[in-house]
Amino acid sequence: MFFLCVLRYALYILVPLSLILSSYLYLYPVFHLCAFPSPNQDAKSSYFNTILQHTPFSSEDSKSVAQFRLLALGDPQLEGDSSIDFVESTTFPHFSKFFDDAFGSKHGPLQSVRHGLHDLVDFYLDDIPKALEVYRKRLDHIGNDYYLGHIYRTLHWWTKPSHVTVLGDLVGSQWIDDEEFESRGWRFWNRVFRGGIKVAEELTSQPAENFEGAMILGEEKEEWKRRIINVAGNHDIGYAGDLDQGRMARFTRMFGKANYEMRFNLPVNTTEEDHPVPELRIIVLNDMNLDTPAGVKELQDETYNFLNSIITTSQDVTRAAHFTIVLTHIPLFKEAGVCVDGPFFDFFDGEFGNGVKEQNHLSMDASKGFLEGIFGMSGNTDVPGHGNGRHGVILNGHDHEGCNVYHYINQSSDPERVWKSTTYPSALATGITEEMLIPGLREVTVRSMMGDFGGNAGLMSLWFDEEEWDWHFEFVNCKLGTQHIWWLVHILDLITLGVGFVYGILVVLQSSPWNLIDKKVADGNSGKQNGILYEKKGNGHAGFSTDAQPVKLNGGVHQTVAGKGSLRKKKSKATMNGLSSNGQKLLRVVFLPDYKYRVQEHVRCSQKSSDPGSPGVSATFTFGTTSINAFKRQTPRAKNGDSNRKAWEQQDLAVLKNVLFNTTQTMSGLPRYPKALVPLTSEEPVVCKHENPTISRVSLYELPAEVLMIIGELLGPVSASSLALCNRTVLWKLGNRHFKRLARDHPLNYPILDSRRAVNNAVTRTRSNLERLLKMLDKESKDVIYCYYCKRLHRPEHTAASVPGYGGTSRSFVPCAYVHRYQYPYEAVHPMFSFALARMVMKLHRAGLDYLKYLQTIPRTRIDYKETHTYLRSIEFRIAPIEGGHLILRTQHWYLVPIYRFNLYRITICPHKKDLTLLFDLRQSAKIWPHTVRYLEVAHPPTRNTDMKKYLCPACLSEYQIDSKRMSDETLAICVTVWQDFGTCRAPFDARWKRLSLANQTASRNAYITTGIMSQYFELWRPSDEYLSGPIRELFTLARPEIGLGQCHR
Repeated sequence: MFFLCVLRYALYILVPLSLILSSYLYLYPVFHLCAFPSPNQDAKSSYFNTILQHTPFSSEDSKSVAQFRLLALGDPQLEGDSSIDFVESTTFPHFSKFFDDAFGSKHGPLQSVRHGLHDLVDFYLDDIPKALEVYRKRLDHIGNDYYLGHIYRTLHWWTKPSHVTVLGDLVGSQWIDDEEFESRGWRFWNRVFRGGIKVAEELTSQPAENFEGAMILGEEKEEWKRRIINVAGNHDIGYAGDLDQGRMARFTRMFGKANYEMRFNLPVNTTEEDHPVPELRIIVLNDMNLDTPAGVKELQDETYNFLNSIITTSQDVTRAAHFTIVLTHIPLFKEAGVCVDGPFFDFFDGEFGNGVKEQNHLSMDASKGFLEGIFGMSGNTDVPGHGNGRHGVILNGHDHEGCNVYHYINQSSDPERVWKSTTYPSALATGITEEMLIPGLREVTVRSMMGDFGGNAGLMSLWFDEEEWDWHFEFVNCKLGTQHIWWLVHILDLITLGVGFVYGILVVLQSSPWNLIDKKVADGNSGKQNGILYEKKGNGHAGFSTDAQPVKLNGGVHQTVAGKGSLRKKKSKATMNGLSSNGQKLLRVVFLPDYKYRVQEHVRCSQKSSDPGSPGVSATFTFGTTSINAFKRQTPRAKNGDSNRKAWEQQDLAVLKNVLFNTTQTMSGLPRYPKALVPLTSEEPVVCKHENPTISRVSLYELPAEVLMIIGELLGPVSASSLALCNRTVLWKLGNRHFKRLARDHPLNYPILDSRRAVNNAVTRTRSNLERLLKMLDKESKDVIYCYYCKRLHRPEHTAASVPGYGGTSRSFVPCAYVHRYQYPYEAVHPMFSFALARMVMKLHRAGLDYLKYLQTIPRTRIDYKETHTYLRSIEFRIAPIEGGHLILRTQHWYLVPIYRFNLYRITICPHKKDLTLLFDLRQSAKIWPHTVRYLEVAHPPTRNTDMKKYLCPACLSEYQIDSKRMSDETLAICVTVWQDFGTCRAPFDARWKRLSLANQTASRNAYITTGIMSQYFELWRPSDEYLSGPIRELFTLARPEIGLGQCHR
C-alpha cells in the first residue's frame, strides 16, 4: 500500500525530529545552562549544584546552595478579546440580517433581493474573514498562555526556587471591564501559573516599630514555592491619573494586596551572642501613583503613608546582617541612554484631574526618596553609617527590554551632590562599586517574559556569609526564545501523533483477517497481496513487507506478475482449489516443528517406524477431520563434548507432497475440530480414539479458518510461512503474522566487509528463520536467487554482472552490486561474469529450463584494434554432463605482436597470487616466458608452425595453453586459451568458486602492447582444436556447445 509506505517513511523523519525538538523545548534550561548563582559565584558550580538537586544526594541546606532563590518574571501581559477587533463578526451579523432583508416585509420584492444579495456578499467577504481572524487571535492567546506557563513550570521544575514574583503588568490593559478582567485572571491562575497561589493576606504585614510578624526563612518550603508575589503594574491598575478604587479593588481580590512587607529571619548556628540575627526584608510597593498629579488623591495618600511607615520602621543603617528587597513596577529615574527607555512623562488633558497618563521612569524626587528614604543612603558623610545606607536591591519591570543599573552618589564632589546612574557592568569595570565614598545601589529591571522579548526570566540568589556576617546576592537571566519555537514544536508533535495514529489504524485494518486481500486480488487481478515476498521496484531486491507483490514461484506460490491484471475467474478458482494456472498441483514444502504435539479431544496421532535406510519417525497428525502425513529424521550428535552421551536432534526434513488433507466424518456427519493444542511431554505413544473413521479428501482452502489457525500455531515460523504461501485463500486465513515473525528475527544490517575476519564472522553466524525460508524459495523459483550478501531474494536482471568498484553503477542496482568485485567472498571470476549470473544459469539448468538468455548478455567477442595495438578475445560456455552439472568457461585471448618494432611486452594471463604473466622478450632470443612457472623458447625469428605449451595455475587450478605462430615476416600471433571449471555454482563458498575468485588484489587482464599491426593472413589461421590433454578441457570437449566462438573480423 503506497499510502502506508509514505506514512512509514514520514514517521522515520517526524519521530526523531519531534523527539529532538521536544527534548530541547522541555529541557531548555538544561541546554542553556540556567541555574541560580551559588555562593562561590562560579557558573559551573551553580549548574552542577542544580543537577544535584535532581538526584537523591541533593540537600537544599548545603552551603553551596543559596538560602533565598527568587524566580523573577516580568510583564506577562495576558491579552483578551478586548485587544481583538471585530469580535462581533463571530456572530455573523450580515447572515442574520440576510433573513430579515430577504424574508421580511419592510422591503419590496426587488429591494429584498437586492438587500439579501448585499448581505450574502458581506457575509462571505466580511463576516467570515473577520471571524477567522478573531478565532486565529483567540488561538494565539491560548498558545501564548501555555507558552508563558511553559516558561514558569519548566524553570520552576529545573531551578527549584524558594520564592516566585511577577513584577507587574499581569494583564494586558487597565481599561478592560470586570468580566474580561476576571477571565484573564482565571487564565493567569489556571494556565500560566497553574498550581500557583497568591500570597495570603495573613502573611502580609504593615510596617510597625516592634515588628512581630517575622517568619523563618526555610520554613514551609513547598508552600512558598507555590506562592506568587504579585506586583501591581500600569496595565493592572493604571497610572496615577487613571488609577481608581474599582481597579485597585479587583486587583487585590484577584492577585493580592498592592502594598505590604514581609520579614524573614535566618537561623544560624553561632556562639557569638553579639551578632544580630540575619534578617531579610521584602517590600512590595505600588509606585504607580508616587508621582503627581494623581486622579484619586486618597489612593496616593495610602501609598505615601505606607512608604513613610516603611522608612520610619526600618532598621538602623549601622545594623549588620540586614538586607532589603524592594519589588515594584516602574523603574527609578536614570539619564537617557543608560537603558532602552529614556525619561518620559505624559498627562491627561482635561480629564482624570490632568493626572499622569504615561511614564517610563519615576521622577527624580521619587527616585531620591527610594534611595535615601528606604535604603538610608546619603551624600553626606556626617550622617549615621557615613551615608552608605542599608544593603539591598530593587527589582522592577515595565521596561520590556530589561536593564541592569547601578545608582550612586559621589560624597567627595561639590556640596550640591546629585544621584547618577550607569550600567552595572560599567560600574564594575570602573570600580565604582568598591569605592567607600561613593554609596550606591543596584537596580535590576527584569526583561519581559513575553515571546517578543525571548521568554526571559530572572534568577536572583541571596545567601548569608557567616564569616563576613552579611548578605550577598547575584542575578542572572535565562531565556527560552521566541514563542514561534513553542508553536513549531507542538505543531510538529501534533502532526507526528496524527500520522502515527493514522498509520496505526491502517496497520490494524490491514492485518485484520477480513482485509488481508484487497478487492483486486480477490477478483483474480494481479495486485498487491499482504505477507508475500515481493520485488521492490527501483532497486531490485526482495524482502518481507505488508505491502507485498508476489514473486512468481515454481510449483508452490500463486503466480502473479506485476502489470498483468487479466486473470480470469476460472484460473483464479483453479488456484483456490489447489491448482496452478497451468493445471498442475501446487506443491509446497512444509517443515514440522522440532517437538511433537498432542491434540486434545477428537484428535488421533499414530506413529510408526520409517524405512530402515532413514532412521526417524513417520507421523500422522489428525486435527478433528484433518490429517498431515510427515516424516522426521533423527541425527545423533555428541552433547557437551561427551561422545558416550547422545542427544537426538530432530531436523526439519519432511514435506507435504500436496495440499490435500484426509478428513473424517463424525456420527452426525458434521466435522469436529480440536479445542486446544498442548506440547506432548510424555514418552508414551498416543493411542488413536477412532479405529475405522470414514475417510474422504478435501482441498486445503475448504478447511475452516479455525483449523488452519491451529495448524499455523502448531508449525514453526518457517513452516507456517511455507504453508501460507500455498495459495491466496490459505494466506487469507493464516494472515501475515508469521512473516512478521520472520522479519523480526532477521538481522536487517548488512555485514561490514572491512576485513576477512569480519566477513568470516558474518558468514559463519547462525542462519535465521528468514534465511531458511528464502533459501527454500530460491530452490523452487526460476526467477529469483538468494543473495548471500543482502540476505534477500534478487532478480538477476537487477544485479550487476560486473562492478569495477563502489559507485560505478546506477542506483537502481541492489546493495550487493556496490561491493567491490574483488571483495571476499563475493567476487566475480570474470570482468563480465558475476556469481549471481553463474548461479542463475546452473539453477535453470538443473530445473530443465532455458538459461541461454542470461549467457547471451555476456559479450562473446571483443576486438581492440588501433594502429599500435591489436587485441581479440572470444569466450564460450558449456555445461559438463556430470552429476549436478559443471559450468565450464573457455576464454581465448589473441594478440598480434610486431616483431621488429618492439622490445619487451608483458601480458597478464592469471591475475592471482602467483602473478602468472607472459613476458615476450624479442630483443635477442625471442622468448615467451610465463613468470613463476616456466618459459617457452621459440626460434628467432619464429617459424610459421604453431608452438604449443600447456600450463596450470596452482592457485585456481585453471588450465592454460599458449599458442604462437609466425604470421608474416613482421607479425607474431599469440593465442592464450584458458579453461575454467566453476563447478555447480550453488554458493559463493564452494571450493571451486573460491579458487577461481579474484582474491587479495586487483589485476588487469588487458594486454599492454604499445605497437602492433593487423596481418592479412590472420583471419585464415586458428589454433588447432587438438589441444593437449587436461581434465577441464576434456569436460569442455564432452559438453554440448551453448554459445559459439563467433567470428573475428578486421
